[in-house]
This record gives sequence, C-alpha cells and structure tokens, in this order.
Amino acid sequence: MKHKPLPEPWKTIVFVAGMASTLIGLIGITVPVLPTAPFMILAALCFSRSSEAFHRRLRASKWFGKAVRQWEDHGVISLHGKLGATFFILASLIYSLWFKTPKWVPLAIIIFGGAGLAFVWTRPTKPRS
Repeated sequence: MKHKPLPEPWKTIVFVAGMASTLIGLIGITVPVLPTAPFMILAALCFSRSSEAFHRRLRASKWFGKAVRQWEDHGVISLHGKLGATFFILASLIYSLWFKTPKWVPLAIIIFGGAGLAFVWTRPTKPRS
C-alpha cells in the first residue's frame, strides 16, 4: 500500500514509534499479559510510512511476518491469534482477581480487554475467496 510521503520530521517520529512498538512487541514474547502481534502490526504501519526497508524486513520476518502480512493484505486475524488474545486477557483478569489487585485493575481489564476482544473476534479469520 502506497502512502503520501511524510515530511521529514514526521517521518523520523513515525520511525521511532515503529521501533518502540517493535521493542514492546519483542518484550511481549516473554511477558504473558503483553500482546506481541498488535505491536508488530503497529510497527508495520509505522514502518510503511517511514522506512520501506524496515517494513519489508518485518513482513519477511520468520516470527511475525505471517500475522503482519495477513493483517495488511486481508484484514485477517488468525484463529490462533484470536484464541491467544482471549487466553491472555482472561488470564490477566483471573490473575488480578486472585491476587486482590486494586478494584480498578479488573474493571480496566474487563473494559479494555472486552473492547479488544470484540474487535479481534469481529475480524475475519481467513481471507475472503
């Protein structure tokens, strides 16, 4: 997808946002409640506007490329991705209730996690034929 070129200061800001999103996504590999795929998709969006080389590398990535390509090309979230998101949001909610976190924590998980799951589960699972 081709975009209108960004002015140089914005291009740098968007590139830094892509790098930050990539870093957060990489951290999410080891932190159970931090999702990886959404941050990699956000990084791909940032790189598509700021660095064609980084965008190509992310799309070709052995670990994240498939999810990024599916999202960018078809607006698809795989069943595996949907189940993973559901599992981690529910695990976060159970953890917050089990360890007696402040009352706003489970409420925030229900609100934001519920909104996230509504979005995820309303996306197609496979590309349209």
